[in-house]
Amino acid sequence: MNRAKLREKVRAEFGPNLERVTPAGAREFLERLYRELHLEALKGGIMEIDDAAGSYEQIMAEFFSRTLDMPPEDAAVALWLWAFENYFASMGEEYNERFLSIFGRMDLSSDNDNT
Repeated sequence: MNRAKLREKVRAEFGPNLERVTPAGAREFLERLYRELHLEALKGGIMEIDDAAGSYEQIMAEFFSRTLDMPPEDAAVALWLWAFENYFASMGEEYNERFLSIFGRMDLSSDNDNT
């Protein structure tokens, strides 16, 4: 996927200035987009996962290393997607913390239901 196609998809989903983006909306969009990208990359083949990486840090170091070797267009898309995902994931965590500080922890299980 090139930047023009990514830009088209992002703006169609969230508006010209991303005014409709939320952490949940970003997560759902990225899930659909990653699924589409993986299916496109596989072209009916199978995906091999290298499980040699021993930590998240190693996985990210490999990602950034590979990105340096990508054509500029591909690298720009990969890095934009990574930044977008990480920003809205951290924003979602921040919202959760704010709600917890306002409302406290609430047990919503059916065990406490008095019906």
